[in-house]
Amino acid sequence: MAIPHPTGVDVSHFQGTVDFAKLKSGGQSFVSIKATQGTHYSSASYYTDNIDKARKAGLISGGYHFYSGTLDGAD
Repeated sequence: MAIPHPTGVDVSHFQGTVDFAKLKSGGQSFVSIKATQGTHYSSASYYTDNIDKARKAGLISGGYHFYSGTLDGAD
């Protein structure tokens, strides 16, 4: 018997409005939501709005910081 594995997606401001109930009904079990990038980008309102909606839809939810390996870490 195969052991089921969790499936999920990451979302950011590029996706705009996300239908988390549709993700859940489509078989997704988690979502990771972009909160920050480097030292210049913070999307606190996008993150807080969406983490609440994702959790209400029954998805395991968390945030992430986006880092580009081409930068020196100061950005």
